[in-house]
Amino acid sequence: MTIGARYEHKGTELKGKTLGLIGLGRIGSLVARKATNGFDMKVIAYDEFLVKNEYAGFVTCAGSMEEVLAKSDFVSLHVPVTAETTGMINQETLRLMKPNAYLINCARGELINEEALHESLKSGVINGAALDVFQEEPIAQDHPFFELDNLIMTPHNAIITHEAMDLMGYHAAVGIDDVLNGRQPQWQERLLQTAVAEQVQ
Repeated sequence: MTIGARYEHKGTELKGKTLGLIGLGRIGSLVARKATNGFDMKVIAYDEFLVKNEYAGFVTCAGSMEEVLAKSDFVSLHVPVTAETTGMINQETLRLMKPNAYLINCARGELINEEALHESLKSGVINGAALDVFQEEPIAQDHPFFELDNLIMTPHNAIITHEAMDLMGYHAAVGIDDVLNGRQPQWQERLLQTAVAEQVQ
């Protein structure tokens, strides 16, 4: 490798940058803590069910998703698929982001209008994106995303570790045991929150 080649691809420091989170549930709040404590980032988040003082001290609560998009250097999605969130990232919302911003989606592919994202990445509306999920999986080999050099894609495997797979099986077994013994499943609260969110839409 020549000295010149070493400097052809430069990264971006995370320290001092603003991470925007759309959704601040269990996963979103863990991401917020890691970004704040691990990378010294500023975190701004919007969640319609957010209790504003719950994350005081390390998360700035935004009044809207649009505010998060406009102020963030990196935007990460952490919401379920509902009637309201489907296609929430589209041509209009992408244009609210900074031209040097990056979009991250490890939640659900349906949250993004892929045609709009492709056009935004191709024309430089935003700087780049990283996706672990897609509208159709596996993604087609002739998908237009593959022509982009400012997009990182992984095959919906962000959770696939030995430990995560073991925990997934364990929690499923615990839930079955709860139901068979007349107890409320430990994960019931999360299911109810999702159901309420869908009914609100």
